Amino acid sequence: MTMLETPAAEVEDPEAGFSGELAEGDGGGGLVLPEDVVAELAGRLAERARSGGPAALTGPDGLLSGIIGQVLQAGLAAELDAHLDGEDGNRRNGSSIKTLNTEVGPVRIAVPRDRDGSFAPALVPRQATRSDGLNAVIISLYAKGMSVRDIARHVRQTAGVDLSHDTVSRVTDGALEGMREWQHRPLEPFYPVIYVDALVAKVRDGPAVRNKAVNLAVGIDPDGAKRVLGIWVAPGEGAKAWAQALAQLRNRGWRRCCSCAATGCPGWATRSPRPGPAPRCRPARST
Repeated sequence: MTMLETPAAEVEDPEAGFSGELAEGDGGGGLVLPEDVVAELAGRLAERARSGGPAALTGPDGLLSGIIGQVLQAGLAAELDAHLDGEDGNRRNGSSIKTLNTEVGPVRIAVPRDRDGSFAPALVPRQATRSDGLNAVIISLYAKGMSVRDIARHVRQTAGVDLSHDTVSRVTDGALEGMREWQHRPLEPFYPVIYVDALVAKVRDGPAVRNKAVNLAVGIDPDGAKRVLGIWVAPGEGAKAWAQALAQLRNRGWRRCCSCAATGCPGWATRSPRPGPAPRCRPARST
């Protein structure tokens, strides 16, 4: 069994290293603004701070919210231009105002329209009121054990976005539905090698946070690729928990393996895979 720890220290890339500064021309994988644009934005922010105005980066009046709004507005205009290019009789038909809640704050934009109503923007899809980044923040906070009310309060305090409890619940319910689909997806009937192990993680159980066993099964398919076959949270590790896990694997289509490796999993020897030829179960080396 492996203890799962989540240190708060800074994580460094063991291969690329971390020096605290970006290399020249390296924008960290994101959009890099020209230096003159950055200087102008920094000057405006400093001037606002000297004049006693709000100098926040995020929130309704934050610098990042304004930048995102301008970029989205320009992107929507470019999308409409590309859509109208080559179309006869179709042209611009005004715009509709909407507020897009993002992870850095609410952004107010004017979504352009075309005359025949065929324009479907990709940057800000129709009926979209939240960015994917904000949804990711909500799911991340929920996974860390925060309640729906605490998530709504945190987003309001940090980004200035007012979310109802029902909205937060819809986002988390959508993520849970995706997890359930993944947990019950069909499996291949044969994996040459299967590794099983368990982690001890803190899991919210009602009003309390308790240590629970997170049982894992990883299979190596015939092409040599690793596949996570299943993840099960149980009160403890033992033969009963592994029996339930193996039964679910069989119900999802798995039938046999050539070898299985376990790292100190109680009850695994008595619940080793049964279907097909008897596999060879051996202890896995700790790395």
